[in-house]
Amino acid sequence: MRKKRRIFCTADSRFIAYKIIIVNDRSPVKGKKRLSEKVRYSSMENMKILIVYATNSGGTQLAAQIVQETLVKHSLTAELKEVRDTSADEFAGYDLVILSSPSWDDEGAEGQPHPDWRPFMEKAKGKDMSGKKFAVIGLGDSSYTYFCGAVKILEDFIKSLKGELLTESLKIDGFYLDQQKSSLQLTDWTDNLASRLQGAS
Repeated sequence: MRKKRRIFCTADSRFIAYKIIIVNDRSPVKGKKRLSEKVRYSSMENMKILIVYATNSGGTQLAAQIVQETLVKHSLTAELKEVRDTSADEFAGYDLVILSSPSWDDEGAEGQPHPDWRPFMEKAKGKDMSGKKFAVIGLGDSSYTYFCGAVKILEDFIKSLKGELLTESLKIDGFYLDQQKSSLQLTDWTDNLASRLQGAS
């Protein structure tokens, strides 16, 4: 089934949004299987995903952008925002929220999320997001005792909101040491995430 597609993209230094819209489809629909695929495709297009991240050296931002681009290839609308510019109240407008952070030492504690996550999580305390789907990405260094410790903290944060983890969290070891490998891990994980989201819809 051939489709003409037009990609609309808006971007500035802190917000990037991509959306694929099918503007023409002249292919005939044959049989129930083709119709089912068409309906499923339309349903996926209507899904909105928010990727919230904090970054220090830029690695987590690059990782988030790879995830965003991969989701676009699955005909999903994905928006990217830094956590310092995000409110938990915004989560209600999305089908899936992806949280992403590096892990580092903070005030003598190892394996902590980026400091920008702390005020965000404090403000979100007590909120009930039952049924909201989440996923988590962490960047870290396996030479440290608590590899990607921020992932566990973000997972616990989601549990406190009564949210639901849609898939196993992704932990990237040494993002900049092998960016090709890291990019492949991110792409594979996101492909699986899109499939799970499709199945949950």
